[in-house]
Amino acid sequence: MQRPPPWELTEPVHTKGIAPDHIIPARPSINSYRYNGTFSTTRNSARYQPILQSHIGTLEREFQASTANIPQTIETQLAATRQEESTHPLPPAAAILREIGIRNKLIQRLGGELQHQTSLSHSFYGSDPTNKSKDDPTLLHTPEALSAALEQEERNYQKLLKEMWQ
Repeated sequence: MQRPPPWELTEPVHTKGIAPDHIIPARPSINSYRYNGTFSTTRNSARYQPILQSHIGTLEREFQASTANIPQTIETQLAATRQEESTHPLPPAAAILREIGIRNKLIQRLGGELQHQTSLSHSFYGSDPTNKSKDDPTLLHTPEALSAALEQEERNYQKLLKEMWQ
């Protein structure tokens, strides 16, 4: 009995379907730049995996703790904002209006802080960093972005000093 001839693929084979949960599908191609740059994969990922997992665990615990403390943090900020206003007793309708005013003042203050942090991040990255890919060359640590962030911080610091001495 003769051996069958070798089987040669003359056209591409495409496998379609849903992979099981425990299988990570391979990428169709791997470029030669995979091990270069800031966000490259490590050459020995098994060596760094336990270190990475320990850091991930720490970050998850910190996030859970800070998330659990959000109601207490908000209540503390509201109490501090209440201390800025007069605390004498008022009729119920006026007390409700005072609480609404305190809430609005805190929302306005936190909104201003968020806008300040957003402008700092935009001055560092040049724009909103959430829509950038890791391969974007303008993403991190360009001299222009660093100098813009430093200039913005210096302007804010000078503004703060002027406000303190007035």
